[in-house]
Amino acid sequence: MLTGADRSKTESSATRTFLAFIGFESLWGTGFSLAFHGPILTGFVIAAGGSITAVGGLAAVGSAVSILLQPVSAMLFGRSRHRRYIAVTLQWSVAASLLVPVAVYYGLSADYFATWAVYAVAATVTLQSIFGSLNSPVFYSLTIDTAPVSQRGLLQGVRQVCLAFSGVFAAVLARDLLIGSTGPDRYVDVFVVALGFCLVGPLFILMLREPEIASQTGVRGWPFLRRSFTRLAGQSGFWRLMIGLALIHATLAVGNLIPALLRQDSGVDITVADILLFTTVARVAAGPLVGYWVGRHGYRFGAEVAIAASVAGWLAVILLPLGWATIFWGLMSGLALVTTDLWNTNLIAQVFPTENRVSLLAAAGFVMGPVGVVAPLIWAILMDGAIEFHHPLGTARIILIIAAAMAGVTWLYIRRFVPNPKPAEIQ
Repeated sequence: MLTGADRSKTESSATRTFLAFIGFESLWGTGFSLAFHGPILTGFVIAAGGSITAVGGLAAVGSAVSILLQPVSAMLFGRSRHRRYIAVTLQWSVAASLLVPVAVYYGLSADYFATWAVYAVAATVTLQSIFGSLNSPVFYSLTIDTAPVSQRGLLQGVRQVCLAFSGVFAAVLARDLLIGSTGPDRYVDVFVVALGFCLVGPLFILMLREPEIASQTGVRGWPFLRRSFTRLAGQSGFWRLMIGLALIHATLAVGNLIPALLRQDSGVDITVADILLFTTVARVAAGPLVGYWVGRHGYRFGAEVAIAASVAGWLAVILLPLGWATIFWGLMSGLALVTTDLWNTNLIAQVFPTENRVSLLAAAGFVMGPVGVVAPLIWAILMDGAIEFHHPLGTARIILIIAAAMAGVTWLYIRRFVPNPKPAEIQ
């Protein structure tokens, strides 16, 4: 039982953790949304007169590289006692990648600039993928280890609110910076402003207090990676959990195609601004509440909510007029996004509470990475097939009925095979 002094120390540490992540997500979220949002990067290339074909291909290569780098992160940093400093260094490395298009703009003449603009963006995307992938297990292990078990869900909910507001602020700021000009110089201004946010934001991570973990001592490097992954691979519970996560991610990936599906059936473009408005409302309203509830009742419940909210949004797209469908789908997408971020890392940590965090998250990222690459491609192929088939129900209805059926199978699987330990059961 905690004494008064221990309880006061725990509460002080939790407050420090919340303030650190609020500061980080507000500033880093603004900078990252400004600089690495797809339309900004591709808009820069178009403004420069270059081709954007190569950017998509190299971005896919970057995704593949990120899968391979998850185990490298565990090998290099899994035993570190200084994850805060590693996370800050890697986040600054991500930010530094923005210097590539800035240097190309100022360092080359106009004759060469258009040719090299696409390579500059490709290099930025690739460097961001490399350093971001190395950082991912380290950073998310900090979101788990620096918060009390019972408050991890609330922390993730608060992070969602900060990310939602920073995303809106970034969109407004980008519009103001780009208004009145389509030249590449205005995009360079965006990159410079984003660089400032991305350099200051990570400093808040230094506020965190890393817990002393006995398992951080001992073997390091490749032997540590081999031992950690072998131990995880030998547990049937790990593979049952990975299958459940793969099913969820593969099912929810159809959400990225919904604007295209609606456009195909109605001929009306659903703007990013419309979707952002309603998803932001849902994230702000539901983030802390759902985070607190899920943190108390187990993170599998968060996965179930994400599936239910997604299916509800899909049914709205199938059954409601376009305007109402956009509103309801946007709200449900926001709720699904909140709960997905809640359970994605915390459920893994809660099912395997004694495993090294960095190696556990790296192993999960390595296994799940191919799903993130392949699933959207499969849904896109199905969408093209539905368009060619000209079914009277419409493309969106056919695809979303298939997705809803897959969601039902996924929900039954996780209810049957994925455990849901409560915070009180975890020491």
